[in-house]
Amino acid sequence: MVYPERPRIRDFYERLADSIPCEPEESRADLRAMDRWELLSRYIGWADRFVPARPRRVVTWDGILRHGSARHHSEAVLALAAEIETGNDMRPYLSDQLNYGYVRAKDQTLWGNKDYVLNAYEMHHLHLSPSGTKELLYVSFSRVDAFFLMVGDHKSFDDGTLAQAVADARVGTSYELKGILGSRQPETMSEHNRRQRRGLSTAFQVGDQVVMGALLSSAGTSPLHTMHADRITEAMQQLDVQIDEPQFGRDWFEQNGKSYPATPTFKWAIQYCDLYLVETTTSVGFPIVKWRR
Repeated sequence: MVYPERPRIRDFYERLADSIPCEPEESRADLRAMDRWELLSRYIGWADRFVPARPRRVVTWDGILRHGSARHHSEAVLALAAEIETGNDMRPYLSDQLNYGYVRAKDQTLWGNKDYVLNAYEMHHLHLSPSGTKELLYVSFSRVDAFFLMVGDHKSFDDGTLAQAVADARVGTSYELKGILGSRQPETMSEHNRRQRRGLSTAFQVGDQVVMGALLSSAGTSPLHTMHADRITEAMQQLDVQIDEPQFGRDWFEQNGKSYPATPTFKWAIQYCDLYLVETTTSVGFPIVKWRR
């Protein structure tokens, strides 16, 4: 039996399709016609390119001066660190390609609407000033930390310098593949990059160690994004059937010291990549599924 889509969930996806910037605008019809899970995955892939503004502790990799050009841009790097630790908005330092959330492409692995570095390595790339710079600071963000990896440029995407820094930084971390011996004739980083650009996952060799390289789907998307879409989909399906029950959400209001409305009305919402349930008469939102950043 096929069950009809619940109104709150249908409304959520309709708003989601309208929120993603398109090029050309006529291609929004593609989003509206998409399977719900694919639409959500595409939204997450776009929204994760932003960095939610919140104070973070800056952690600088001890190899940052061995890779790239950080030593020549120390003042700018320190200024960005101060911005991040304060919790300032990072949008002025991000790519203007954020204005293109969905681009029609003949080749499904065309990167016009994807962030290769983010999808492959979980790295954001920040310009060193709001006016834009050739140099880029590569940063891995969590909800509480910002890990400074290296300063490079857009050529670092594919010339092997970023991949090498990522590989070296992953030795001794959870990304290291224990018990796996490296090849006597390892591939070059440029060879890895060519395969990654076609949506193939890789493993990097650093000396005798092997670490996880890029984790990509055949469409060039991040499995982390699609798994997050799974979690959101499951949470909405499980919780939506309970929302119309009497007194639903009263405990949430009381735990947050807020008065429970006389006739509560809820809707699903997403902020960056965090799923919320929002009570519309009070505009109070409750986080249901949080993203890693």
